[in-house]
Amino acid sequence: MFAKDFCHTRPMPTDPRRFANRVLEAFLMEGNRTEAQILRAGGPSTSTMTKLRKVAAGDATMSEPREPTWTKIEKAAGWAPGSARRVWDGGEPRESRADPDDNHLARLEAEVQRLADEIRRLRGGVDESTQTGA
Repeated sequence: MFAKDFCHTRPMPTDPRRFANRVLEAFLMEGNRTEAQILRAGGPSTSTMTKLRKVAAGDATMSEPREPTWTKIEKAAGWAPGSARRVWDGGEPRESRADPDDNHLARLEAEVQRLADEIRRLRGGVDESTQTGA
């Protein structure tokens, strides 16, 4: 390790168990109860999930996560960027949205739009095929 690396090292959180519990609680609040759901939501790997559960239970400790893991935790937890580090440092996360229902509505609207576009595309294909076959 070089001297410059020491300048970028963050201290261990005062309570790694608190960090793990906050993360796992946030996953549950987002409806991500299983590892498969967490992975689909963009969350961390199964090995990270195992580590978080062990730390939350007081059976292990952990070092600071690496950059991709911060982002994955934030996605599955519904937190704004930078929130995982804030929790690691003993602070509170920022919600990525004002109202969780807004996010569900936005996802539904996006899915409806995607389906409408797909229907238009398919109809265009059907119309072309009937014209060439006639």
